[in-house]
Amino acid sequence: MKGKWMGLAFIVIGALLLLKNVFSFDFDVTLFVLGGLFLAAYFGVQKNGGRNIGFLIPGSILLFLGFNDLVQSLNLLPRSLESMAPLVFIGLSFVVIYVVSSVLGPKTAHWALLVGAILLAIAALTFVAENHWISREVLALYGLPVVLIFVGVVILLRAVSGAGRKS
Repeated sequence: MKGKWMGLAFIVIGALLLLKNVFSFDFDVTLFVLGGLFLAAYFGVQKNGGRNIGFLIPGSILLFLGFNDLVQSLNLLPRSLESMAPLVFIGLSFVVIYVVSSVLGPKTAHWALLVGAILLAIAALTFVAENHWISREVLALYGLPVVLIFVGVVILLRAVSGAGRKS
């Protein structure tokens, strides 16, 4: 099993390097390489019958930062979305950490969903402010407190319902 993941990691890294050289992409392949290596370690190395989330976290974040760099270097985003793209990609990386950990791991990464949701909410608020739908002052005065209240309510509801307890 370990050899399959290692082989897959080399194929992905080689394909990315080939794409960069053939099409002269202006993005940093290092983020993909490091992220891929961390993810290969997460899927390949099992400790005491379980996977080490210490490999999943940096692997996911680095991989999504690589996607951010790739998307921005290819100018795939309209100007109005460029400022929020890093927050979206990092937020998505935390959502992926939650999903992968829930499916394959010990199901202890509920915190990652919360972090991802906060980052995606901040990205949405950034989008609203950058497009002048709401002034930054109003957003700072009212938007951030509303997001914090919402996060607090979610945490409180989880604590009261017992959903956040470890079994």
